[in-house]
Amino acid sequence: MRPILLGELLFDLLPDGQAVPGGAPFIVAWHLRGFGLDPLLISAVGEDAYGEQMLEILGEWGLDLAGIQRCPTAPTGTVQVSLDQGQPTFFIPPDLAFDHVAPEPALAVATAGSLLYHGTLALRQPQARDGWRQLRATLKLPVLLDVNLRDPYWDRPFLLESVRGCQRLKLNQTEFAILMGMPPSPQGVQQLCRDYGLASALVTLGSQGAILGTAEQVWLGEPVPVRQLADTVGAGDAFTSVWIVGTLLGWQPQVILQRGLAFAARMCENPGGTTRDRQMYGFFRQQWGLA
Repeated sequence: MRPILLGELLFDLLPDGQAVPGGAPFIVAWHLRGFGLDPLLISAVGEDAYGEQMLEILGEWGLDLAGIQRCPTAPTGTVQVSLDQGQPTFFIPPDLAFDHVAPEPALAVATAGSLLYHGTLALRQPQARDGWRQLRATLKLPVLLDVNLRDPYWDRPFLLESVRGCQRLKLNQTEFAILMGMPPSPQGVQQLCRDYGLASALVTLGSQGAILGTAEQVWLGEPVPVRQLADTVGAGDAFTSVWIVGTLLGWQPQVILQRGLAFAARMCENPGGTTRDRQMYGFFRQQWGLA
């Protein structure tokens, strides 16, 4: 029951000067470890100080380092984050270590997986896309695709290829509108699942909650109040981590929605996308009956 996560490792450089580890796959893997799972994160860092710092952070949290490659030709990822009333925008340099994940060493360690998670940002370069195709074809695992459209690092043909190659799809409301040409709705989520042959799709709606659906049925999640907003960095990734836990453990869709929204709301009270508050994870693990 080991999820495998492929994608970016980076530091979010926040307006207050903090360098907070981030990247959607990193954040999801971090939360999965906090919930007691043993995910395998496949990515790369540079041979630089940020790379050493990232490896130390991963190791201290108990994440397996076997899937982390060292890239001698590109730096560890850094992203400049700007916040407007808690809403982030990102400046992402064009060539970073996570763009250079080699498929052969990744395949050597990616054994006994139960699910393959990846986003779209780390597949912005042609060589990364070729490696992803090789990994997906060889591993033959159910794929959960987390759409992260960051201009100018995406194009519609590859987006459609990625969606057609997954079984579960996570988007926010803007990404849904780009893919489907309409605002998200329960009927639209069902149409999305029919059009692309998806087992399920999750659309997060920010302060309006979320929609989880299949071709046959839709479940609506009511928003959970945020007591004191720090920022929304990684809120969708927090939800995704709960979706993965619930999928692997067989939770009912409405339960996944409720628990995902509750955890995402809690993370909005925390600066950045991750926290080292083990008591917080313990609280959710106890509530959800996780060992």
